[in-house]
Amino acid sequence: MARFKDAESLVNAVIRVRRDKLWPMVTEFIDDITAQILNLEPSYYLWIGVDTYTGSEQQVLAKLNNDISLSGGEIVNRASTWQEFSKILEPRRMLYSATLKAAFNDYGTDVFVAFEDIAVPMSKLPEAVRDIQALGRKYNVRMNLGGHIGDGNLHPAVWARRSDRDEMDRVMRFFEDVGRLSIRLNGTVSAEHGIGTQKKELLREAIGSRNGGNSDAVIGLMRSIKRVFDPYGIFNPGKIFD
Repeated sequence: MARFKDAESLVNAVIRVRRDKLWPMVTEFIDDITAQILNLEPSYYLWIGVDTYTGSEQQVLAKLNNDISLSGGEIVNRASTWQEFSKILEPRRMLYSATLKAAFNDYGTDVFVAFEDIAVPMSKLPEAVRDIQALGRKYNVRMNLGGHIGDGNLHPAVWARRSDRDEMDRVMRFFEDVGRLSIRLNGTVSAEHGIGTQKKELLREAIGSRNGGNSDAVIGLMRSIKRVFDPYGIFNPGKIFD
């Protein structure tokens, strides 16, 4: 478990670890806002768990310490077994509940919470984090940021007063622009949570961006493939492309 003064230093540490061929099984982070909600010192926190063989733990920890130090970070806790690491990881597991706590503290039952779900190539992570934070300032929204940063997966969360139309509009524009940011950085608008109905237009934009602006041909091909396996249209959740 390490802490950093800013998100870019944290991201650079992850990139440095990957370049050193230390392949983490766990690479999680939270931002300084979430840290304060969790009663941690205001910093950006990173958890890295590396699977290794018995006897090499200290060597691996030394490499991690070097990569984190060179990136401007500081190790604040360490473990040599998965059991110990599981305890250290506990604050990160509370990211979702911490976000809901902050949102309900601000607006009570009149709150609306949206969790984004994008992924970008590792080389684009510093730019993605900077741009997400800039979008938060642009739209003046309440936001925190965390995610599975080892595979470029970012989960900015925003919340607003449901009855405030202006604030709700700003939250939704933030949500859409984060999706467009992932398209611009050659990432994906949905890393793991799916498209649903909220992202169907973003999906069209993503498909179009890789096909000269023409998403219709690709979507038509998808429909044709679906008809082969579902000729009677039995499976049609949400009619995403209708």
